[in-house]
Parts: sequence; C-alpha cells; structure tokens
Amino acid sequence: MTQLGVQGSGSLREFVSGWLAETGIHADSVDDRSYGDSHLRGHPHDETGPVVVVAPDADNSETVVETAGELIMAANRAGQTGSHLLVVTPSQEAARWARDILEVPYANRRAPDRHQLYSIPTYVYTSAGDIVVTKRDAPSPYWTVSGDGRRALYSGGQCLAAGPITAPITSYSFETPRVTTHGDSLAVTDPDGDIRETNRSLADCADEYQAVRRPIVPRLPLFCAKETIAYRDGSSLVEPIRSQSWAENSTRLSWEEHCERAVNTFLETYTIPDDTRDSSETGRFIEYFLAWYDKQTTCRRPAQMTVACILSDRLPSVEDIPPTMPDDRSWWLPTIDLSLEIAHSCSSAEAPHEDISDHN
Repeated sequence: MTQLGVQGSGSLREFVSGWLAETGIHADSVDDRSYGDSHLRGHPHDETGPVVVVAPDADNSETVVETAGELIMAANRAGQTGSHLLVVTPSQEAARWARDILEVPYANRRAPDRHQLYSIPTYVYTSAGDIVVTKRDAPSPYWTVSGDGRRALYSGGQCLAAGPITAPITSYSFETPRVTTHGDSLAVTDPDGDIRETNRSLADCADEYQAVRRPIVPRLPLFCAKETIAYRDGSSLVEPIRSQSWAENSTRLSWEEHCERAVNTFLETYTIPDDTRDSSETGRFIEYFLAWYDKQTTCRRPAQMTVACILSDRLPSVEDIPPTMPDDRSWWLPTIDLSLEIAHSCSSAEAPHEDISDHN
C-alpha cells in the first residue's frame, strides 16, 4: 500500500488520519458514529469510501471496531453503496482476523444445515420493547441462520425463537424471560407475562440473567470484492501475507488441477446444492470467485474462460462465458436484497444506559 506514512502517533485512528494526509487524501472524520459506521471517509482506493479502525483486543480508551459483528455491519454498509472498504488494524494478527471474518462471515457451524451468526453487544427486544434475556447459568444463547432463510435463537440445543430472515426480530415469539419496566422498578417476566422477580436496576438483574445480543446477517456470501485490509507496521500500512490453506501439499498439481481445486473449494465454502434456485441470485459468481482467489494466493489468477470450463466441463466461446455458478448450486444464503435494518436486527426501542450483557 505504501512507503509513506507518519511516525509514532497517539491513537491508531490518529495515525490513519495522518497516513491518509501524507498520501494526499484528506479524509473526513466521522465523529458521531454508531455501530458499523466508518471512522473516516476517503482513502486511496475510493475518494469517499469508508475507513474503519479494527482492533479486537483494544482497551476502552479508543472507539474502534472490536467485534466480528460490527465489522460485518461496516462491510454490509459499504456493499450496499458499492464503496471500497479500507480496514486498518494495529497488527498482522488482527489483520488476519479481520480478513478471515470478511472471507467467511459466519461463526463456527453448529449443525450441517445452519451457521451461527456473529452479534454485537446490544439488546434484542420484543415487540413490546422488553429486553430478551436468558438465565445466566443456562448455555450461552446464540443465533443461527439456515439456507432456507430461517433465523433462530438457541441455548444449547433448545430453540428459543425462530422466524423468517426477512421479518424483524421483534416479530418473533421468544420462549425465554424478558426484562420490562414495572412501575419504578424492573420486572423479569415469563413469556406468558407472569412476573418472576423485580429489581431496582439492570445491574441487579445481571447476577442471574444475561441479555441476548443482536445478530448480524451478512448481506453478501463474502466481502473480498471491494475491501482492503491492512495493519500498521511502523510508519506504513501493509497488507497481511496471503494464505491458501486449501492448496497445501499441492505443489505437484498441474495449473489446471490447481484451478479446479480452487473452484471446488470456493463452491464448498460459499454455495449449497440447490436444484430449484432462482437464477437471478447466482450472478457474479466468477467475479466473486476471482476476487476471493486474488486474496488467497500470489499465483496468477485464472482467466474467466478457465473458470467457465471448470464449471461447465466444455469450452464455450468468450461470448458464452456464464456469469453464474453451476445449475445445481446456489449461494449459501442469498441476502443481497435484505435491508440493512433487517440484516442488523435494528429495533426502534432505545437501549437503557446500563448493561447486563457482560456482568459476571
């Protein structure tokens, strides 16, 4: 990215602002930001594009992106506007963490038919504005999303709520306690409205209950097409070394075999078998594959025709190169038309100032 830069500065955000200025970019600072918003706007790849400072192990002295969920929110926002996202991190380790999140924007797989979603540390509400909670001694709650577009809340193996991904979370029925205002105090109620106990504050509730966090749905299967991830190294910003774990022990492969392995790895990671897919949702497959490949390896990228031949097992003319994936596959979760409000599980309810998510 650079041999320019600035020497030691206070915060990473201040360093990034100075680095951008030395590269001739006078980025606009975003001071009144919320979850998923950029810290700066304008960088060498996009004169008005978003810049986010990501530090998963940061202390509380600096406002940065600390969670995978918020990083995906930033990527969703950039993708919606067609902007190039610049992610700046303090270390190579943090840069690789961010790269891994944006390449596969789901948490570990809990079951063959669904993925766990990342979340952000803000509350989930019912339609009445109550805070959804679970017992602190119960298994930690987590959200999943399935290939058929179903979002669900689990605690261990128990499903506590579920509904279509296109519906607001506030419309779901939660089989779990919730915290609600009851006169001058807060009441913990059962799903049927019976009061379990009352407390003076959220902090008092936190001894026995933990809040359910807002799940974040990625709107794209991967975010490699228009993003750059870099870390600070002295006075420079550097992109992390690429890795291609899928190609390990493949030094004896021919170029054609190497390309075929890459295509098959991509298909297995980002698509599922689907004989009834909507063809309008499978476009840009080769574009996404090539963007992913460029982030994976320093090898020369395959030509589009090479990828098309692997997909179709025949040699089409240049005009016939298909923009879509094989006929029996579809994206794992095609949600590009999902609104940001739905994808980010937004609620009109305002969060109280006290927090019960992380009390021990």
